[in-house]
Parts: sequence; structure tokens; C-alpha cells
Amino acid sequence: MGRGIAKTQWSARLQRLEGKLAAQLPEGWELWLDGGHNPNAGEALAVTLAAWSDRPLHVIVGMKQSKDAAGFLRPVQRHAASLYAVSEEGQHLALPIKDIVSASGGVALPGPTIAAILPRLEGPPSRVLICGSLYLAGVVLKQDGSTPS
Repeated sequence: MGRGIAKTQWSARLQRLEGKLAAQLPEGWELWLDGGHNPNAGEALAVTLAAWSDRPLHVIVGMKQSKDAAGFLRPVQRHAASLYAVSEEGQHLALPIKDIVSASGGVALPGPTIAAILPRLEGPPSRVLICGSLYLAGVVLKQDGSTPS
């Protein structure tokens, strides 16, 4: 039983995406998704992001209104070459973009959507991480074609 648990993969928990959204990125780039949305998740995510120091990281964040955006962002944004705030259509109780920008100390740029951000990214091979909400993760999985509509 322990081996089965060890091999379990959870959607939107550092899940690499390789569908429609990933295809919008330059050659050699990676697209990742994580549904973590609280300060403890931000700290846990930061450990992985520190290990990803081999290439630039662009972070796209959308959060639910009831979450501690500043607490989540504080450890994550230290590792980001760029940080974008989004609010996607269908993202349940999405925190307004201006509130995410404020929670980042003014560092985050308004997306306003993932579709608006991905085609604008350029530079050397990089990683893009979409994170901050399980509701956002559901929207992203549908946009990427990773789940049935």
C-alpha cells in the first residue's frame, strides 16, 4: 500500500502541462500548475522553486477572495523573475487583480488573463508556474485541454 501512495499523482500539485496553453510558450519553455493557496503552501512551493534556479521563473497568480494572498505570495515571489496577477472567467470568487498586486507589494503586474500573458513572455528557456487557487487550477486544466470540458 505504501508504494501506491508514494506513486500517487494529484492534479494541480506541481503538474506539468503540455497541452494548448504550453503550446503558446516559446520553444524549450515549461508550464507548471499548482493549486496551493495558503501561506503554508507558499512556503512548501518555495522549496521547489529554490531548486528550480537553473532557469528564469515567471509566476502567474490568481487567488480566491477569502485567502491570505500576501502570506502565500511572500515566499513564492522571491523566486520569480516576473509575477503576474490574473482573474479568469469561471474562477469562483476570484480575488480582484488589484488586490493581488497590492498583496505582492506592487510587484505583480496585472495580467489580466493567462491568455494575455503567455504569448508576451520571451527570453531564454524558462519555467512558468500558474498557482494560487484550486479554482484557478480547474479553469487552467480546461483551457489546457488536460480535463474534459
